[in-house]
Amino acid sequence: MTEALELAALATLLGVSLAGSIRDPLFGVCLLAITAPLEGVLFAQFRGLDIRPYEMVLIGLIGALMWTRRLPRLDWLALAAILYAASGFLGLGVSVSKHDTLISILFEFVMVVILLTVRTALRTERELRFAVLFVVIGVANAAALLGLIQFAGYYFGFRVTYFTPELSPIFRPYSTFTEPDLFAAFIVSTAVISVALAGAPTFRRWRWALLTSAAFQVLLLVLSEVRGAWVGFVVAIVALAVLDVARSKRLGAPAATVGSAILGVAALAAVLRFASPRTFQALETRVQQTIYPFNEGTASARLYDFEQSILYWKLHPIFGNGVGTWGRVFSGLTGRVARVPPRNLELSLLYEKGIVGLAIALAMYALLLVSAGRSYFSDNVGPSAQYLAVALLVSVVAVLITFQFTRIDIQAHYWLLLGLLAVSGDLRMTDRIAEQHTRPSRI
Repeated sequence: MTEALELAALATLLGVSLAGSIRDPLFGVCLLAITAPLEGVLFAQFRGLDIRPYEMVLIGLIGALMWTRRLPRLDWLALAAILYAASGFLGLGVSVSKHDTLISILFEFVMVVILLTVRTALRTERELRFAVLFVVIGVANAAALLGLIQFAGYYFGFRVTYFTPELSPIFRPYSTFTEPDLFAAFIVSTAVISVALAGAPTFRRWRWALLTSAAFQVLLLVLSEVRGAWVGFVVAIVALAVLDVARSKRLGAPAATVGSAILGVAALAAVLRFASPRTFQALETRVQQTIYPFNEGTASARLYDFEQSILYWKLHPIFGNGVGTWGRVFSGLTGRVARVPPRNLELSLLYEKGIVGLAIALAMYALLLVSAGRSYFSDNVGPSAQYLAVALLVSVVAVLITFQFTRIDIQAHYWLLLGLLAVSGDLRMTDRIAEQHTRPSRI
């Protein structure tokens, strides 16, 4: 009975996505943004197969695009993205678990489909603007609120724990994700976008909503204790200031952005120190460990992971050892289960897909980032499109420099972000500019 109800709910979601997206593909993208962060906590099982809500939404959105004859662009970016997923087959022959590798490759293709579908669905600055604001102000704040409820609930005696006090000095919220690391990878990207757009003149009417969102999301980012995401946030804000200087040739606005971020974090620290000295002390220790990583044991453990991944990469340097196999290899090395590729996105690509796969992945990221950067510096797009491009660019940078404990490369919310980044790069195309001018923004 329960299985039948779950399947009926998924079928209804598919129908809603299809019908709404036929009327306006933006509806499907927003629905995808809502369901993407739910994959770790909300899914149905049918004959041993996990079916997630975002998959139904994606199918409905694709069906709507086909119905309206809106086809994806086949260019170098599309080719690089497809080759990125296909490169996983190169290491299949030497994989220690062909089943795990094939499942991982399947999910990588699904992720690429998300990128290409979002890119196809959104074609104007107005649509991109709405989608980004919806994610940052709507979805991200809802996820952050749930994380805050988890954090507060734990101290009021509700057993909502993922990391117990024995594993962490304070409770680490994880919201709708399976663990704090994934939550931090999501919330750092949205916090960076909030900060970037809050300082944009064309987003003046949204400024207080964006500043409030940034403060709220940074609070949950701090409480997550994910140090890589902390570093990612700082690097992204600095990158935002550097790009702003490069474009405007003046220091005023970037200095204000960085200064505001520093003052905001300082104010947050003061509030935490007054409201919860225990939490502040634990976070202070965590910051010290971030600044001096080799003074704690985990840094040595991560270096061990790096060294072992490089040693195993040398066994099959060209095509790699197979996607999704590091967990089994690491478990054999240490006797404990690994949740990750080797704690770093770049080393993960090298271990799993070899030099060929890493080169394809870097080419895909280069096409995404350079295209968005060209939109930001282009005089052929409006100021709103420029600010959206740079905000999305630095948000992806924040995730890319983060050492991840989990498979961020097959997370739907991450590839949705890449899809939005691709759209920002496309906005400088002449046909999209023309369409943009025929449909002025009201947001």
